[in-house]
Amino acid sequence: MAQFNLRQFLQDVFAPQPDEKVAVLTDMPHGTIADNPKWKERRQMADEWATAMASLTGSVYGLPYDATGAHNADLPPTIADKLADYSLVLALTEFSATAPLSLHAKQRPGQFRAASMPGIERRMEQSGLAADYQDIQRRCAILQPIMQAAKTCEVDFDTGDHISFDLSANTPGTNVAKSDDGYLHPDTKKPVANLPAGEAYQTPNEEPGSDTVGIIPIFWKGHQAQLQVVENRITNACGCGPIDHELTEYFTSDPARGNIAECAFGCNPMAIVTGTILEDEKAGFHFAWGRSDHLGGLFGVDDFQSPSHVVHQDIVYAKGNPIQVRRATLIDAKGRETVVINDGEYVIF
Repeated sequence: MAQFNLRQFLQDVFAPQPDEKVAVLTDMPHGTIADNPKWKERRQMADEWATAMASLTGSVYGLPYDATGAHNADLPPTIADKLADYSLVLALTEFSATAPLSLHAKQRPGQFRAASMPGIERRMEQSGLAADYQDIQRRCAILQPIMQAAKTCEVDFDTGDHISFDLSANTPGTNVAKSDDGYLHPDTKKPVANLPAGEAYQTPNEEPGSDTVGIIPIFWKGHQAQLQVVENRITNACGCGPIDHELTEYFTSDPARGNIAECAFGCNPMAIVTGTILEDEKAGFHFAWGRSDHLGGLFGVDDFQSPSHVVHQDIVYAKGNPIQVRRATLIDAKGRETVVINDGEYVIF
């Protein structure tokens, strides 16, 4: 097994400049948010990444902060205010900072880029991080324009369930297909990425009257459930399983949670499914519910009834997951079909 060359990886992905100021973000356990072995390892990795980055650019600063306790919640104001001092940020965190980093990048076009790595693990240096990133960029370049041209994404699951994602846009500038291809050089047009990288994604039509409709099966807390989707909202769990009432209460108690926030195809051939969403989602098809403004959608923090409810939850259907996609097809406005996945395998690359 080849040894992972961290310094070369950082050079290939970021092309850091000698005069850049780089920040390495880490969130810290506190109070009722308990530490765990993988989190400890991640903070050790952050130190190693900071040292390797310092060999490429002279100014690397650590920015630890108390963990938010929720994925994609706003960063503490003291940290958010400091981001303006840096042109490059590496966030090796327990709880995702992708959304606030993406919103900060919008405020500083061409001046800021960041890699968000919630849940990153050292073992990924031999899987998703070790992929050929030029090949990932090629795959994303195939998928992204086909998604952009699509009006719908039709997905059939191996459970027999079906969902139709409405990829049309009622408001100009929304529902833009994007890719996370791991290219974070200073001239990047996509200033915030996850690592490991490798997906093309789009926020479906989230406005009233959206044609996103159907049944999405999920495996949740050890049980299978079917989620009813109407007008791009999860309305209830429609079966009779042991967690249906719990899921229905979860989505009805704060309807923003039930917003279908993402339709995506993970395309990193080295990504493996282990239960860590950061890498799992790069292995195959997935969708997400909840917050979407960091992806170009309409749902942000203010749409939730409480900041503690803010969520962007990905559900993955790649090989290794209990439920998988049997067939996924993108259909454009003229009715032309592009089959992306057939019999559980990508057929587009």
